[in-house]
Amino acid sequence: MDVNNRELALQSGLLMLLVTTTVIGAGGFLLGFRDSLHQPKSLSLLPDSALVIMLCGLGLSAVMANLTGCRRATSLALAAVATYTLLHNSVGSEPHGLSLMTGHPRLPTQTAPILIMAAFCLWAGPSGRWSRYFWRSGGLFLWVIGCITLMGHYGWSLPSWLPRASALIPGLLCFLFGAAMIMVSRHIPHLKTSLSSPAVFACILGVSLSISSWFLVSWNQHQETRHSAQQSLEGVAASIEQALASRAVVLERLSGRWSQVFNDAQSRSREVEQYWTDYPSILAIAYFNPLADDIWRRARHGSALRWLDEQLLTPATLMWLNQQRTSTQWSIPDHEHPSRALLSLQQPNQPYQLVVAIDIGLLIEQETSIINETYTLHVTHFNGYLVNNGDGLLPAHSPTPPTDSLAKYTTVLPSGTVLNFHFTERPNSPARLADFIAAGVGLSGLLLTYQLVFSLALISARARRSQELAQAKETLQNSEQRFRSLFTQNPDAVFSLDLQGYHLSVNQSVLSLLEINESQIIGSHWHDIVASENHPVVAAAFQQALKGLAQRFDLEVFSQQGQARQLDVSFLPTIVMEQVVGVYGIAKDMTTLRQRESQLRLYQRSIEASSNGILICEALPPDYPVLYVNPAFVAITGYELNEVKGFSCRFLQGQDTDPQQVTDIQRALEQQRDITLTIRNYRKNGQPFWNNLFLSPVRAPNGVVTHFVGSINDISERRDHENALARISHRV
Repeated sequence: MDVNNRELALQSGLLMLLVTTTVIGAGGFLLGFRDSLHQPKSLSLLPDSALVIMLCGLGLSAVMANLTGCRRATSLALAAVATYTLLHNSVGSEPHGLSLMTGHPRLPTQTAPILIMAAFCLWAGPSGRWSRYFWRSGGLFLWVIGCITLMGHYGWSLPSWLPRASALIPGLLCFLFGAAMIMVSRHIPHLKTSLSSPAVFACILGVSLSISSWFLVSWNQHQETRHSAQQSLEGVAASIEQALASRAVVLERLSGRWSQVFNDAQSRSREVEQYWTDYPSILAIAYFNPLADDIWRRARHGSALRWLDEQLLTPATLMWLNQQRTSTQWSIPDHEHPSRALLSLQQPNQPYQLVVAIDIGLLIEQETSIINETYTLHVTHFNGYLVNNGDGLLPAHSPTPPTDSLAKYTTVLPSGTVLNFHFTERPNSPARLADFIAAGVGLSGLLLTYQLVFSLALISARARRSQELAQAKETLQNSEQRFRSLFTQNPDAVFSLDLQGYHLSVNQSVLSLLEINESQIIGSHWHDIVASENHPVVAAAFQQALKGLAQRFDLEVFSQQGQARQLDVSFLPTIVMEQVVGVYGIAKDMTTLRQRESQLRLYQRSIEASSNGILICEALPPDYPVLYVNPAFVAITGYELNEVKGFSCRFLQGQDTDPQQVTDIQRALEQQRDITLTIRNYRKNGQPFWNNLFLSPVRAPNGVVTHFVGSINDISERRDHENALARISHRV
């Protein structure tokens, strides 16, 4: 390319940048005040950002038109915007408050260095030796800022203090402005003497149509996305409403059965146990008569029961229950647990009420599992805000829902409880083919425009292609290094086998486990490592892995020194181009864990074989529910484990039980200390016996008492003998 062609290419490219900046800045500034026009997030501009883009375009125009006054005026305007941004953000009470200039969100503080650099370069101008250095440095700075913004937009993890543009479009313009400033620092073009009027007109018309088409296609895609999201949200909300209604119907039938058939607590308990299995969202159930002080409660776990008891004692819940006018009503009473709801059911002309604690977060999560990979679900109500970012429906860190919702829906539950559902785009969601259609339309138009005016777009496209290839190569190298680190630095034994079962590579953990060196195992068959009696198990797993099925099994091997190792082995197929080319193995040393498990089984058998009755209670006052009893306890008292589990030991007390001794036991439990005494207890059949009781706390490694263990011994025969001797001695 000769000098004239290079000059023409530079002129055309800078003109396209100027027109693009003007169109984007003016359009973004005007559209920024149209709140009802939902713009694509990737193309939306803050009005302050659009104003800055317009000023940069005017400044570059003044440089190429050699208008010193206009160039310095735009420099002062940019410096004023930068100063305003710094002062406004430093004294503002909110990090993302509204701009006093436009009434819309203001620029972030990170944009201030960009504006200061651009203002300084425009003030100095590109003429002169030092000015060229400033422009070259400033252009490189803006080019780097553009790169940072683009990388941050496409999911790169970057420090928050790095300066960047406020959105994707300003970042792209920073990139182009940086390149333009570097070119201008080498040679200042003059549009009036180089480009003809038809070329300028074609550039203005082509760029305007290309940018407008880009925005219109993007906006149309965004509207389709919003429409699809709204339909999905309405379907999800309908499923949630149906699930809530279905759960209410099931529990309403349960309440009806209890009022007509099951009047005893034992029958209710049996039926509730089935409900824990069938309906995971049900946390606790209370069935009570407010007028007769008659209440029956069960829960999936202790925390749910405590939460239900706390809610039933609050004035707001009591008023809500007393004011029930329909057979079914919902409430979400606790802002600390925004996912837990209360469902109250009362049959007509029946004194009993059924109150159920339900995890609506789990219920909603089950109904929305299909769309969790597409959208982020936000659920708000009077007492909280829940969000699902891929790790379940959890309380949100932000006190308010997002403003950039793709779809909204509101449902009202019986008794007036309102649930608001929002869909937003998932953060760092993978790019879709549809996302590049609008950009393709705009870039195609720019390329055609560049052909008409000998544009710089082809050169920029080649430079971007080279950069993409370099980044892809770097990414490939980084991936290979990360994989190698994962292989070599893994604390578990990792090895690879070929299709015949020969070792291709091993990490250091394999060598340490088998106490051999690398030359002894590389190239050897797994038959040489595994004992012959275990060959069938390993061979079957290896064949399944060659079929593409991951396998896991237990295996015992012996090191070179003869030490037995208990391993948990996984065989993973190595798939390349949809073909299995080998097997990766991971072996975790489970020897210590297996020894501990053996010790635990020995301790358990010892307790079960003891002639003394043993019971273990949880350290949960005031009832200290029973967790385990051994066979000797069953033989002494007549109570089976399923009859006493979860209940207090008070069932052993009777009419002749000494109240003072009961108080001593309760005090020892509260003080978490040992106690030994002989107390009068009663068996299941009502027969009294003398119980030599010993209670002792069980402490965790941190010293916290988690359980109490008790030993009971029937000494009735000895006690009766002592009493008989005492009576004979008294007669003598």
